[in-house]
Amino acid sequence: MCSTLPLENRRQRRPGCRRSPGRPDLLAGRILPQRPHRRRDDGHRRPVPARHTSCILFAGTMIAYFFFTTQFLHGVYGYSPLQAGLAFLPMTVVNFFVALPVPRLTARFGNAALLASGLAVTLAGMSWLAQLTAAAPYLTGVALPMVLIGIGQGLAFAPLTAAGLAGATARDAGAASGLVNTTHQLGSTLGVAVLVALSSDVGAATLADRVTTAYSGGAVMLAAALVAVLVLIVPAEAAARRYARDMFDSSHM
Repeated sequence: MCSTLPLENRRQRRPGCRRSPGRPDLLAGRILPQRPHRRRDDGHRRPVPARHTSCILFAGTMIAYFFFTTQFLHGVYGYSPLQAGLAFLPMTVVNFFVALPVPRLTARFGNAALLASGLAVTLAGMSWLAQLTAAAPYLTGVALPMVLIGIGQGLAFAPLTAAGLAGATARDAGAASGLVNTTHQLGSTLGVAVLVALSSDVGAATLADRVTTAYSGGAVMLAAALVAVLVLIVPAEAAARRYARDMFDSSHM
């Protein structure tokens, strides 16, 4: 194996000790790590704060939604535990069927567009729930908004997770996945804490008022997540797709 030599002894290399373009540079007695000869800005990087902030806001809102809706069904409608569980079926069933074509939709429209659409539909459902009153019937007051939330969650959840892993190398995939899971857990905890504090601090006289206050706060959180996606993640993915298209075209010229 060739040894590294100082500059003044470069002419005294042993025969066969040549520098190869595919090996680390040998300079001044030091081994310099190779750098890949390609553009560092390859269009595949994503704004990390935006995708994890959106994940925190979305996870926090959805966990708080289950928490407050269960309270409303028990305390206002007087549902039993079994009835309350069955009351979530409109969201659960719709969520399941909407999530099935997500891989095909992502391939056609892109991850960011699907994520933004899902957040927008979820925001519409949460805003509808914020108008809920104790006198509202289950069908129009809870079930139909649940359908919108189920559609939005089915569209957004997988793309949101994929956005957290976007750009990670195979070597860093495990760490990126762990960060996504941590973000989900952190968002769930903070979301419930913030919305419980908000609903408890408004001096609402009834449980229904406290629940709708929490829904309003959740709608604000979803709106913030949607803005972050539209302003930062959607343009970044569009740039990445343009770069990939340009590279494909240049390779076939």
